[in-house]
Amino acid sequence: MKNKPVLTKSLIRIVLGIVIAFSVFYTFSPTNTAEAASPPPYTTSWYMNTSNPNNLPTDAYGMGCNLGTHDKNTAGTQDNVVVLLFGQPAYSGGTYGSYVWGSRGGGPYPFLSTSLIANTTQQFARGYYICTGSDTSSQLYLAAGVNNYGSGVTNAHGSAWATMTSSINSWVSSSGYSSQVKIRAAADIEPDFGTASAAIAWVNGYNASYGSGLWLYNVGAASGCPWTGTPSANSPCNNSWVVDNVWYVSWGATPFYVIPEIYNTGGVNAEQWYRISLYSALYQGGRISFPGTLTQYQACQQMGGCSGIDNSPSQGWTQLFNSVGADSRTSLTNIRWSTDIMWR
Repeated sequence: MKNKPVLTKSLIRIVLGIVIAFSVFYTFSPTNTAEAASPPPYTTSWYMNTSNPNNLPTDAYGMGCNLGTHDKNTAGTQDNVVVLLFGQPAYSGGTYGSYVWGSRGGGPYPFLSTSLIANTTQQFARGYYICTGSDTSSQLYLAAGVNNYGSGVTNAHGSAWATMTSSINSWVSSSGYSSQVKIRAAADIEPDFGTASAAIAWVNGYNASYGSGLWLYNVGAASGCPWTGTPSANSPCNNSWVVDNVWYVSWGATPFYVIPEIYNTGGVNAEQWYRISLYSALYQGGRISFPGTLTQYQACQQMGGCSGIDNSPSQGWTQLFNSVGADSRTSLTNIRWSTDIMWR
């Protein structure tokens, strides 16, 4: 048994704000009526907004410790995924990083270097590991991510993100935390945020530079993609994207998986991702294996204004499970995770 000190929980200061993937609520009745399996317990993922970047590592330690303490005090082995989203890709002063969304108090959005983002992610991992205490079997899959908004979405930035992710993984391993903490990367890729060509360039940059086992989760949206009918490669999505573009940045590019946004209470998001999985099954050699779902219920509770796109974690998970399960070509025996995002 590991000998680990147990630290007290830290309070997490919540900042209001919201970024939504759909501005229009569609009324839709899913075609599947099958009863879903029980959704897993959800974890909380985070928009890491701040006006004081120097506070991020300390705050992240407390956030990780809170989760570790929860797992220590919960019977059985817990299986977690947590995504930390740091905003839009950026290059400033010869350094890659991100500009955060929704900084406190208005004004320019702070720049976060990849070294600061790495330290923040490492401290979340450290807090989790230490505060699990006598629980040595629960696990955390932790992913630091950006979105695909702005001119910083480049091949070089994707490569830098892979290098950063590899450095975090090495630190976690050398610190002795890798038995419980697994490092991944993330990207909130949405057609509405930018062009397909820029997103694909970023993805290819990460793809070319990733280390062994350093998977990336697309936690984005299939904005405007078909939610009825049978899709083809060129079926249109928003902003001149097509289905094949969304498929590629979510599943086609190794080592990518997709934990899709399932926000829409009418089931549209789940039907869109079902059809992208169907496209994969029909034309790309096999269905998509979704490891989890992402909802924004807690963020909506913080800010409001989310009518029609505020699925609870269990609703979002169940919608996707049922949608893909209605078709033997896309059905899954289970979807492993459910995570719900909120603002730090």
